[in-house]
Amino acid sequence: MRKIRNYLRFVYTSPRYLLIHVLFLLAILFMIVESQHEDALYYNIIRVNLLNSKGQPDTVYIRNIMKTINRMMYNRLAVFQNTEELSFKNRLFHSVDADLMYGHGACGGFSKVLARSLKLSGYHVRIGQMKVDGLYGGHIIVEVFLADVNRWAVIDPLFQLTFTSRKDGYWANFNEVRSNWAHYQTTVPPDYDSRYRYDDVRYTNWEKIPLAGPFCYALLKTLLGKERANAISLRVWILNMYYTYLFVTGIAYSLFIGASVRRYRRKHRMVISMQTASRKTA
Repeated sequence: MRKIRNYLRFVYTSPRYLLIHVLFLLAILFMIVESQHEDALYYNIIRVNLLNSKGQPDTVYIRNIMKTINRMMYNRLAVFQNTEELSFKNRLFHSVDADLMYGHGACGGFSKVLARSLKLSGYHVRIGQMKVDGLYGGHIIVEVFLADVNRWAVIDPLFQLTFTSRKDGYWANFNEVRSNWAHYQTTVPPDYDSRYRYDDVRYTNWEKIPLAGPFCYALLKTLLGKERANAISLRVWILNMYYTYLFVTGIAYSLFIGASVRRYRRKHRMVISMQTASRKTA
């Protein structure tokens, strides 16, 4: 405790270190407040749909929350018509609240909002970049894990679309839809883009971050195997960008504290050494 008090006294008497500490703490407080505020928006949506789906299977709740989100976002899209001016904060943090509040982002925005809502509801989710005309990312979909049938189910939030498995009547996964597209394409709405044929999907674009991305993917393939590495969806873990920045800021702050503590110790040892030398001289 005495060492902590001495370090705090050192910080207090050093304007530069004191300013850096204050800035870090203000940034952390800002991230916590914004993260909690954004989560609260989703928890309000979740609470209402939980009440309306009480006692029903998971698929009923998922469909209800998808309809709620779809209705909210389409109403906002009709108002703003993709002409909204995002604030500096929205552009800087790329938070999902912009997608929710403005109906922003088309299929990607609808998928991120649904994925965030389902994740906060306790479901395992992943966001898939569908291959369209030979290129990944031509359409964005969501997959949710249904624990009662031990299966991933594919959802297209933009069209409120799910597919019923021909095997057992539950929701179908991506591979089943891809293998039986000739059948499933007859169940899509009339305005569904004919290019969305469920040819393939990826869950993370490892090439997006040069060097580091491919290296991480190669490492994960070695540790987990190719199939499990390919199923990792990084986008799901950064849906709350304020929490992501909070995590990064927390690491940076910890490193700064470590460096400043080492500097304090060196300075303290120098003071002790000088005092000892002075006493010997006297």
